[in-house]
Amino acid sequence: MSLRRSIRIELAARAAAATRNETSSAVQRTATHRIRNRRAATATRNATSSAVQRHATHRIRNRRAATAIRNATSSAVQRPRGGGPRGRLLRELKEIMLNPTDGCHVEIVEDDITHWHCIILGPSNSPYEGGNFKLDILFPDNYPHVPPHVQFTTQIYHCNITSGGQFSDSMSRHNILSDNWSPILTADKVLLSIMSLLADPNPDDPTEIVVANMYKRDREQHDRVAREWTTLYAMP
Repeated sequence: MSLRRSIRIELAARAAAATRNETSSAVQRTATHRIRNRRAATATRNATSSAVQRHATHRIRNRRAATAIRNATSSAVQRPRGGGPRGRLLRELKEIMLNPTDGCHVEIVEDDITHWHCIILGPSNSPYEGGNFKLDILFPDNYPHVPPHVQFTTQIYHCNITSGGQFSDSMSRHNILSDNWSPILTADKVLLSIMSLLADPNPDDPTEIVVANMYKRDREQHDRVAREWTTLYAMP
């Protein structure tokens, strides 16, 4: 074989190899492009699905709030009791239903706008964490000139709450249910105050002196007992 022919064969082989490599690269680019398109389509579908779910959740929450408010309004009209300011309670209930406080759930009892049940979640990083604490709230006929009556129906180990679920009458830092009450305060402020009390007890002005003394002298033991009570009484 002549040298010239050998060179032509070598050049042809190199050209064929280059063509194959280019074809392979093009195939790989096409495959990569398809994968990216599929991933983008999947991400778009997931984002759309999440948006739809959020919208559906919002609509469900609004429907539930509207139903509760309609029922409460109907009850207030059908069963007047002393001519109390139910209009204000309806506004407060609507605000709580449409803009719920994290860690707090409220519902009215038997369509009576003056009687609420509430569940408060134990604050994080506290011995009450993970607990569902139930409260009973009654609004008197002269609300908001006097505070609502609030009582824990779930047992709780707390220096400012009695074994019967009552609050201290002199909780200087937290008590807006007696001496520090003002008509400008609302039900959601009451709930926030109670949640604050769970996160930050006041052992210097207790209703349960034994619990307060343990809180001051042996915080670790206090928290251990409080967690045990939370597990025993406040967890499903």
